[in-house]
Amino acid sequence: MKNIRSFLGVLDKLNKILDQNQRLRGLKILFWMLVSSMFELVGIAVMSPFINALLEPRVLMENEWVVYTAQILGVESYVGFLAILVIGVIIIYIVKNILLIYSRAVQLAYQCQIEEELSLTMLRSYLMKPYSYYVQTNSSDIRHGAIDDISNIYNILQVVCQLMAESLTVLFIIIYIIQQDWFMAMGITIAAGLTVIVLALGFKNILRLTGEKHRIQDLARSRNILQISQGIKDIFVMQRKEAFYAKYKESYDKYRKTKITYSVIGACPERIIETIFIASICLIVFLRIGQGIDAMAFVPQLGALAVAAYRLLPSINKFSNGINTIVFYQPSVEAAYENISSARKSFQMDAGKKKEECSLSFYDRIDIQNIMWQYDSAERKILENASLEIKKGESIAIIGESGSGKTTLADILLGLYKPENGNILVDGQDIYCDLRQWAQIISYVPQSVYLLDDTIRENIVFGQSEADDDKIWDALEQAQLKDFVRNLPEGLDTVVGESGIRFSGGQRQRVAIARALYSQPDILLLDEATAALDNDTEAAVMEAIDSLKGKKTLIIIAHRLSTIKNCNKVYEVKKGSIIDVTADFA
Repeated sequence: MKNIRSFLGVLDKLNKILDQNQRLRGLKILFWMLVSSMFELVGIAVMSPFINALLEPRVLMENEWVVYTAQILGVESYVGFLAILVIGVIIIYIVKNILLIYSRAVQLAYQCQIEEELSLTMLRSYLMKPYSYYVQTNSSDIRHGAIDDISNIYNILQVVCQLMAESLTVLFIIIYIIQQDWFMAMGITIAAGLTVIVLALGFKNILRLTGEKHRIQDLARSRNILQISQGIKDIFVMQRKEAFYAKYKESYDKYRKTKITYSVIGACPERIIETIFIASICLIVFLRIGQGIDAMAFVPQLGALAVAAYRLLPSINKFSNGINTIVFYQPSVEAAYENISSARKSFQMDAGKKKEECSLSFYDRIDIQNIMWQYDSAERKILENASLEIKKGESIAIIGESGSGKTTLADILLGLYKPENGNILVDGQDIYCDLRQWAQIISYVPQSVYLLDDTIRENIVFGQSEADDDKIWDALEQAQLKDFVRNLPEGLDTVVGESGIRFSGGQRQRVAIARALYSQPDILLLDEATAALDNDTEAAVMEAIDSLKGKKTLIIIAHRLSTIKNCNKVYEVKKGSIIDVTADFA
């Protein structure tokens, strides 16, 4: 019974995962299932008169519908009558199977749409999470939540649709068998019911355990391959290829074993069901003959019943495999249920929030007022009562020891973190009242540049729907990369490669500067943008940055003193405070 409870529990969670609109759309699927099941029954029912016509020609010759059709067509012979019946049976099966194919297409379209909608729901919920969530969460977990778990929901939804369709078909077939021979109907129904129960109980523990292991190892497999692709340079330099290969192989071996176990279990029901059904039919026929029923008179019924039983075999197999599949994917359903429930609560809370009306502009200054920040895992505050004033057009440098809070300050300025206390004001307005407007005012160049495996154009517009080539060339000119790009054979259409591997470090950094300048911001924040560059490359990049002084307000988070020599003011982040140390660099 544990498997049955798990099965029902998964169905309950699936029902809660689908919203009202998605459930209502499922009624269309139910309608086509009903139509398909009725035509399945017609396909079975037509076999009894066909067999009768073969065994007793008189029955065919006296059928009013056949006679009426024959008169219209001018047919008088038995062969002609039989031809009409054969054509009728063929037409019925053609229509039946066209409807079944269409019904299947409607089901698949519904399932794929649900999969897409749920995946988009998950992605939207991830994008609504704060930046701190991504700092603490592995990217493989996010991929698993938005893609893999939702794909398994699709698998389960597909199984549920199959079970509903097969349930209707089985119900109609059982009604038909009862009408033909109640004794045989009872025997086949009992055999089918016992088979499903035995199979469901037989694999109750191993499926659940295998499903949990399958999900864990699939996640480990994804994580390992992602780590290899992201750390490939270090792996080659340190000659750790075999170690990472072995780690991936270990996770794949465990994943493979769970897949084999599930596949073997999936193959068992078909063999067991076939054996039980054939044995049941033979036994029932033997008992009916033993009751004195004329074997020849029983042949037409037996033929129709054999067709019905033959049709029932895959249905019972699908029932058994369906229950097993749902139990196997139960861990994914539970994870998806928790994620989607959390996502919908977040959407409701976000929709219920009263949006502040404000208009951000930068004509005078930025005020950082007594901000405080402490990471969840940290024992001490990174920033405490830190204050700073930045005037429009200034170039300021922020220095400090590693771990002092320079990058944290930059992240707070960018709106990625909201300080526990204190304010970030631009011309007297809190930047958090509208981060979209703030993103138009401030732009960012990081130390580790992320480039899309796409063209230079797409890397500069970075997700914006329309690209303005004039603005792109202007941004490239300000980043001192215009001549380099113009001399490339494909110009802006040059593909930079994964993570910009086809460009040098300095070129990648200047693409990042051009990207930051494309939106024409008032403020440019550079977080140790030259720390990873050699001296000559740093000098070239700094030349591009220095050319912006006076045109943009520059905030430079610096590690090397060479990058701050032309700044108006220098501030040091120390023991949670921001100290003006400009005089030390005069």
